[in-house]
Amino acid sequence: MTYHNYPILKVLIPYLLGIFLAYFGDFLQLKNYLSLITILVFLLFSYYLSKKKSIKAHYFAGGLLQIATLCVGFFITNSQFASPFSQEELNLILENKLWTARLLDEPIEKKKSVKITVSFEGDVKQNRVKQKAVLYIQKDSNALQLAYGDMILIYTSLSLVEKNKNPEAFNQQLFLRRKGVYFTGYVPSVAWHALGSRSVNPIKKGSQYLQNIFSSQFADCGIEGKEYDIITAILLGADETMDSELKSQYASAGVSHILSVSGMHVGLMFMLVNFLLKPLDISRKTKWVKIVIIIIFVWFYAAVTGLSPSVQRAAVMFSFASVGTILKRNTNIYHSLFASLFILLLIKPMLLFEIGFQLSYLAVFGIVLFQKKICNIFKIKNKIGLYFWELASVSIAAQIATFPISIYYFGQFPNYFLISNLSIIFLSFVIMITGIITLVVSFFPFIVKWISLILIYEIKTMNFIVMTVEQLPGAVTDGIYYSFFQTVMLYLFILFLYLFFQKRRGLHLILGLTVFFFFAADFSVRQFVNQQRNEITLYSTPKVLAMNFNDGGRAYLLSDSIKNKNAMQYNFSIKNHERKNKIKSQIIGLDTAFVKNRHLMKHNNFIFFSDRKVYILSRQQKLHPTGSPMKLDYLIIHDNPKISPEIVFKVFDTHLVIIDETNSFYSEKKWKNYCQQAKIDYYSISEKGSLSL
Repeated sequence: MTYHNYPILKVLIPYLLGIFLAYFGDFLQLKNYLSLITILVFLLFSYYLSKKKSIKAHYFAGGLLQIATLCVGFFITNSQFASPFSQEELNLILENKLWTARLLDEPIEKKKSVKITVSFEGDVKQNRVKQKAVLYIQKDSNALQLAYGDMILIYTSLSLVEKNKNPEAFNQQLFLRRKGVYFTGYVPSVAWHALGSRSVNPIKKGSQYLQNIFSSQFADCGIEGKEYDIITAILLGADETMDSELKSQYASAGVSHILSVSGMHVGLMFMLVNFLLKPLDISRKTKWVKIVIIIIFVWFYAAVTGLSPSVQRAAVMFSFASVGTILKRNTNIYHSLFASLFILLLIKPMLLFEIGFQLSYLAVFGIVLFQKKICNIFKIKNKIGLYFWELASVSIAAQIATFPISIYYFGQFPNYFLISNLSIIFLSFVIMITGIITLVVSFFPFIVKWISLILIYEIKTMNFIVMTVEQLPGAVTDGIYYSFFQTVMLYLFILFLYLFFQKRRGLHLILGLTVFFFFAADFSVRQFVNQQRNEITLYSTPKVLAMNFNDGGRAYLLSDSIKNKNAMQYNFSIKNHERKNKIKSQIIGLDTAFVKNRHLMKHNNFIFFSDRKVYILSRQQKLHPTGSPMKLDYLIIHDNPKISPEIVFKVFDTHLVIIDETNSFYSEKKWKNYCQQAKIDYYSISEKGSLSL
């Protein structure tokens, strides 16, 4: 595989550079018409030079074409990612409250609300405002009846989606911005009214309708609970309501990819349809009929399952492969990969930054590059043994290509991924086939009763295997942190090592060892810095107090509500910060009377950490001045203290007042006003976010 053998790389690489420039280069916010003019000029010059007979002119023509392609990537990305509203439009959106809106997706049922993504059609003054928002409607029977394409009249105050205020936490603002969503709001039951439906994308409407029909058929067959969640996720891509504990078990076993429809599922469906249509291989005309049917079915299945990035990639590649077969062209897998990548990013460049898209392409590249070489390590003549070894080599190849970025995003590695994949992949295929048969015979009660029973026990068997692997000692290595730099260095190391074994050149080995040295050096420096940390962190957790007392990685996490590390607040706001800083914390409750170790002592509301003194002032506490104020480093205002600030500051003389997010708006305002009048330094967590001291 060389650069010159794949001409598509000459446009794909500059196009990717254009995407990166628009995404990361906020300083390059050019007007769209300037980008279009630039593209046109470069294309005209490129065309003009390509007509010349000079070799230099042809090189310049190629260079100008690549610059034009870079500009295309920049233009398309900039038009989708740049802020789409002026300050005047923003004020209009934030001031108005009555809107007509259209649902862009199927609603997602939450514990106390229904989450919908909408596009605003306008306000009551007929102002055209084409913006998207994520809204949370109070859950009731009417909210649960909403569907894709419905028009609703809503009365709500919108706000800009805020960035997570905690260090290293998931950036919800950036995630939604990539989808073109900038606003959010809450809608009570009495503050909205259905206006009926309107014309929408018929393919999307039809596919979601079919997904709901098929899901209902499984429910009507008596499939429920975990078994229902598994079959609708594996076959239909409906995983929004799946139990988080079940997802965690599959992730720990290294088979979480089974729970979402991916390229593997599309491949299995492709093979199934290809096998069923084998009788059409009798002539060239019938072969064309077969290929058309296969392509239609693949894209139909992709649409029904939600067109996730990995499904789109697989559908495009199988379409290329099918047409290439009938044309008797040698469909090079790299050509198909690069072409599908270019086509998908040309339509939607923001896919490049989606985790599923990255993992899908990396896994396929890993399989293509490494699988045969791994498989050839052992020569197995037994057919059954060869089958399992080939399956194992696919899993190992995919894991080599994806583990650095998986650790970068998720911070864990499933140690028994090979054991679980060998059994689960085959079983998931059997479950898919049984699921399809269940849908086909669902109109015959007697038959479907037994088929659905078989399906239930197949899923129970798969869940049993997953839970068994997940409960093995050392099933998961978690808390791993790779920085972006370390992740890049690790991929370069894998690449140079591959090139060394492929071409046996010493230069590749030297380069590989060099980048690994940079990886190890950066890892060691970060480890040393983390071991020297001695700090207090107060997290931004609405209605919850969460404080981390970190001494070189050994820490106490003090909280009034977080009882264990499965809590939503911990996973959303704290986990990534602890992972990056190599913190292993022990949770203690705020009501714990006494705790003591080498660097921390807690006695009721007093906390002594290293040389710092902290006091947590809570709702029912009473204080009595007894002389000169006690010196404090930090006074934390927690849960709306009723005591007056005047009495508190006769008791304590503090360096900094910290107002956490458990206080009401009026309580926080009272304490801020007093601090401003008394010229006492204060810090509001709700306003400024987390604080490290």
